[in-house]
Amino acid sequence: MISFPESICPLCSRVFANELLHNHIASEYPRVRQSTIEVILAYHPGWVEDDGACGRCWRLYRNAGRILDQMKNAKSQNVAGYRNPVALAAQGHDQDQTSRRDAY
Repeated sequence: MISFPESICPLCSRVFANELLHNHIASEYPRVRQSTIEVILAYHPGWVEDDGACGRCWRLYRNAGRILDQMKNAKSQNVAGYRNPVALAAQGHDQDQTSRRDAY
């Protein structure tokens, strides 16, 4: 089998040296790598880690994964600490009325 020194990034179709499609993925933190892979698979369902990705594409999808993780965390915190805005407004209105009554 002939080994080629260059490969095509399966995400952007640009040509890179083989190691530039794999080394940065292997050295990524496992949680970040998994999150990034999930984002890539959402856009490229047939992609597998062995296909690799150029550094530019990997960073793009890694950053998208981080943003999605932050959004998920913010959403779960909002759900856990959800406070009905109408009830909060009414509560604030009631407190304003009480403080006005106490002032007289």
